[in-house]
Amino acid sequence: MPINNTQHKETKAQKRERKRANLKKMRVTGRGTKILAAHIQKKSR
Repeated sequence: MPINNTQHKETKAQKRERKRANLKKMRVTGRGTKILAAHIQKKSR
């Protein structure tokens, strides 16, 4: 277990937010639809 787990929690939340932004960005561009589909498939598994 990491010593700085409060910092870890924060970075985890930030990472989630960044990921969401990236997915939104990819959705806008047609290129990322395939990646998005793969991501959703992986999540539902």
